[in-house]
Amino acid sequence: MAVTPANPESDALLTQALELAEQQARLRAISEQLAPRDTVVAAFGSEAAFRRQLLDALMTRVRGEMLAAVEGLDAGNTRVLAGLNAYLDAQLKRPVIRELMQVLKEVDGGTNYIRGRIAGFNYLIAAELKSISWPHPELTARLLAAAVIEAATIEFECGRRLEDMRGIFADYLHAR
Repeated sequence: MAVTPANPESDALLTQALELAEQQARLRAISEQLAPRDTVVAAFGSEAAFRRQLLDALMTRVRGEMLAAVEGLDAGNTRVLAGLNAYLDAQLKRPVIRELMQVLKEVDGGTNYIRGRIAGFNYLIAAELKSISWPHPELTARLLAAAVIEAATIEFECGRRLEDMRGIFADYLHAR
């Protein structure tokens, strides 16, 4: 669950960080351009809290792009695939998301936090799969989410879309 900044200073810092992230800034660049570390810690309580809030805000945008990509599409494999591709595209244009996940894994509670984010992604996929009566939608959603998250990591590392890899999802979803 996203935590709303507690004061105007943290709100302004988060807004500025989001603007930098939308310009494909990396975590180091955001940290350097944002404000001194002491200012960020004073506004958010800790650097990790700031990073969690930034990740929450970015993932809210990713989810919005996914929903926009499937809006108006009938339930079905094509809708599921459109959502997955929108997720990958949204992640690729915001490389800081991958960096935040990597950094947050190293802090107390970070792994549980990321697990919660993934559970939300699983829920979205499972709901779509249920709507088309896919067998074992919860299990399939977990497998698809893991594969898509891995694909996002690989695309991040390559810095571009990998159509062959994305084609695997299309092949799978249309094989049924």
